[in-house]
Amino acid sequence: MPRSTRAPPDTSVLAVEFYNQLFSFQNPGKAAAVVIVLMVAVVPLIVYQIRSYKAQEELR
Repeated sequence: MPRSTRAPPDTSVLAVEFYNQLFSFQNPGKAAAVVIVLMVAVVPLIVYQIRSYKAQEELR
């Protein structure tokens, strides 16, 4: 029988945390802080991907 891979009940994905803070808890300040953390994590990855794509295109 396979093991369950459920996360503990007190964990949350940042996007879901944003939604909960903004709409469920009516806390726009905390929701904005969650979005800033998410952007700080994602924007460098996007920049890296764009640079990698451009470098790859130059080799063609």
